[in-house]
Amino acid sequence: MGQGANVASYAAFVLGEEIINADALDARLCEKIDLKRQDRVLAASRWTNVMLQPPTEALGMLIGAMSQNPALANEFTENFNYPDRQWDRISTPQRIQAWIERMSAPSEPVRAIA
Repeated sequence: MGQGANVASYAAFVLGEEIINADALDARLCEKIDLKRQDRVLAASRWTNVMLQPPTEALGMLIGAMSQNPALANEFTENFNYPDRQWDRISTPQRIQAWIERMSAPSEPVRAIA
């Protein structure tokens, strides 16, 4: 899924940013760096692992919905840049269903102001 390079680049950027802003290069700095990177790194790993398995019923439903909903497919594709956001969308069947429903709901009409 190409997430290895993305995660490594993100992790390196966070590391450099934290070193520049650090008062001390110590164990506490390492803890802070790990915490700052944790959500995105774990999300990328978990998302990749899900995609390497046979699709669940919910994931199959998402794939089918994307074939009929370009906005949903576009958001799925855009989320390759945001694995933490993607994991928030696909981590459970309930989240997948909510995402499909949100992306399938008709948008509110724009009302003119007199």
